[in-house]
Amino acid sequence: MTVTAPTRRRRQPERELARAGVLATLVVTLPAATVAWMLAGTSGLRGALLAGGLVLAMYALSGVVGACAARWWPGSLPGVSFAGFALRLVVYTVVLAAAGRGPSIDRASLLAVTALLLAVTLLYEGRYASTKPGFYWVDADATERTHP
Repeated sequence: MTVTAPTRRRRQPERELARAGVLATLVVTLPAATVAWMLAGTSGLRGALLAGGLVLAMYALSGVVGACAARWWPGSLPGVSFAGFALRLVVYTVVLAAAGRGPSIDRASLLAVTALLLAVTLLYEGRYASTKPGFYWVDADATERTHP
């Protein structure tokens, strides 16, 4: 077994994760919106696009918050990330409960595309964090400086 030197933390993994997640969401939203349009017409398309916009907005917002926390309060990044995830779930619940009540938005399309996008983005986040060297919460150099 080969032992390698520790990998330094990537410069801005939170921004990189958010940027790539937004792109992954766009890639999945386009075919999902097309299928929703074919199945439910323009109301399905509106529901799918609303779902895509909601997931994109929440993903971008969590990226900005994560980047700010990493820059200004690096020790709080795990807590900020968890709180951001919990807040995203609350926002999704509130928006999904309020949206889709009228005939202009197909509720089934809205819910199905939102669930699909959440699954894709969570899988993507997990894959990204587990395959990118240097994506970790603790700055190993700072730990070594405080504990010789």
